[in-house]
Amino acid sequence: MKYIVKNINDIDKSELDHFFKDIYELKRNRIKKDNYPSIYAEYLLSELLKEEKINYRLIEVEENEYGKPYIKNHNNIYYSISHSGDYVLVGIHNTPIGVDIQQMKDKLPNPKVMSKDEVKYNYIDIFSLKESYIKCIGSTMNHMKDVTLNLDGKTITSNQPGYEFLKFKSIPGYVISICMKRK
Repeated sequence: MKYIVKNINDIDKSELDHFFKDIYELKRNRIKKDNYPSIYAEYLLSELLKEEKINYRLIEVEENEYGKPYIKNHNNIYYSISHSGDYVLVGIHNTPIGVDIQQMKDKLPNPKVMSKDEVKYNYIDIFSLKESYIKCIGSTMNHMKDVTLNLDGKTITSNQPGYEFLKFKSIPGYVISICMKRK
């Protein structure tokens, strides 16, 4: 698993404009010209794929029934993208992966997200972890209640066997969550 998280303010917008012009024919239906977080996410994806010796321009991206994108012509590479506030997060893995970054804001817990056993945890932590799960399985927020998380130990456990969860707070004011399907 590889991931990269970058501040949108740390890149030269002209570099992103050049990248967008270069990929316009590939992505014109998915990215708007002034949507810099989305363009930056695609740029970072291209950089991660380059590390795997995969040419970004040659990938074929399709979507499942819920809109989760996947790389059709590379069976062993899955990716996920998230952005929040000033940050963009992209992850790739050789099994399905979901990534999420959330700015830590005061939000009231949503009963559609948290189970009664999870209310003792920080809502944004739970929301972000569940969002990464939803992105990993390629579903909708309607399935957030399907996963129950336990954050009490050193590792995050869930009622969904076969999935691994990671959580980082390496950027002040943000939480990063990753969910990967185990082989």
